[in-house]
Amino acid sequence: MAKAIEKFIKDMEIRNLSPNTHRQYLHALRELSKYYQDQPPEELTDDQVQDYIHHVACSRKLSWSYVNVIVSAFRFFYGQTLRKSDKQFVIPIPKTPKKLPEVFSREEVRILLDHASYDVRKYAYFSLLYGCGLRGTEACHVRVKDIDTPNARLWVRGGKGRKDRGVFLPRTTLHALRIYWQRCHFEDYLFVKSRNVNEPMHIRTPQGWLKALMHETGVWRKGGLHLFRHSYATHALEDGESCLLYTSPSPRDQRPNRVCRLLLEKEGGG
Repeated sequence: MAKAIEKFIKDMEIRNLSPNTHRQYLHALRELSKYYQDQPPEELTDDQVQDYIHHVACSRKLSWSYVNVIVSAFRFFYGQTLRKSDKQFVIPIPKTPKKLPEVFSREEVRILLDHASYDVRKYAYFSLLYGCGLRGTEACHVRVKDIDTPNARLWVRGGKGRKDRGVFLPRTTLHALRIYWQRCHFEDYLFVKSRNVNEPMHIRTPQGWLKALMHETGVWRKGGLHLFRHSYATHALEDGESCLLYTSPSPRDQRPNRVCRLLLEKEGGG
C-alpha cells in the first residue's frame, strides 16, 4: 500500500492539486481501506469499491458533495495512479441535487457588518467577503500588493482551480481595508496569524468570528463563510448586474458559476 500511496501523492503533485484536495483524497482512501479491515485499496475489486460508495451514500447518508469528493478520489487513484481503464473500472459520479443555497438578506448583511464594525479586523474581512464575493480562504490569503486602488480592483491569486482572477473592489470595501491597514501596517498578507505575521490567517479564525456574530445578532443561516459569496451573487442579480464573479484571460472561463445559473433559472421561471 505504501508504494501505491506514494505514487498517488506524486501524481497529485504533478497535477498541481491543492493541499486541501490532497488531504481529502488521502482521507477517502484511508477510510476505504479501514472499511475493509485495512486491506490495501489497490487490492480491492471493482465491486468492493462500488459497495463502499453505496455504503457512504445510502447507509451513512453523506451529502452528495462529500460523496463526489470520495468518488473523485477513487477515480484519480484507480484511473491515474493504477492506470485502470474506464472499461475495467467505472465509478459513476452521482448527480448533485439542484438546490438554491441559503443567502443573507441585505438587512441581515447590514446587521452582521454593523456588529462586526466594533473590530476593524473583522469588519475589513467580512466587508471583503461580501463586497468582492470572495471565498473564505481567498480572503485569508489576500496580500497588500493585490489591492489595485487606482483601478478599484482586487487580484485573487491561486483561487479555486489554482486560477488568478480580478474582481471589482467597491469603494466602501476599500475604505474598510484602508482603515484596517492603517492600524496594522502588515507588509505582505493583509490578514495574518496572531503568532506569526508572515503567514496568512487560518480559515478557522473567521469561521469562529461568523459563528459568534450569528449567535450575538440572532441571524442564523447554514453555509458558513460561503454565505457571503452567495449573497453577493444574489444581490448583484437582483440589481440587474452580471453574475460573473471573476474576470479571466480565458474566454472559456467567462461564464456564470453554478449558483448564478440556478438563480438565473429561478428568475426566468426555469
